Amino acid sequence: MYGFTMAFEVSDMDTREPKNDPNIVRWLGVIEETDSRGYNRNTTYINTHRCTADDKKKFFKASDESRATVENFLKNDSQFFCLDNTDWRGKPV
Repeated sequence: MYGFTMAFEVSDMDTREPKNDPNIVRWLGVIEETDSRGYNRNTTYINTHRCTADDKKKFFKASDESRATVENFLKNDSQFFCLDNTDWRGKPV
C-alpha cells in the first residue's frame, strides 16, 4: 500500500457534469520511476475504482482554507475515483 489515499474527479468545468462514461474511458493511475538523470526506469499503470465510504474515511482532513471546497466536491461521491492496490493486470503494487 502507498500509505495514503488519492482520489480524483474529471468533470466539465462549466456544468460539473462527470466525464466518466465507462463505454468511452478507463481511468488508470501511473507511477513513473526515474533515475537521477531523469530517465524513465519503470512505469506502472494502476487500476482505479469509484471511491467508497471506506475510502473517504482514509482521506486526510482538509485545511481550514480548503474545507468548504473539499466538502462541496465530496457531496457527489460517485464522481470520485481512488487508486487500487493492483496494476492494470491485477498484480499487487
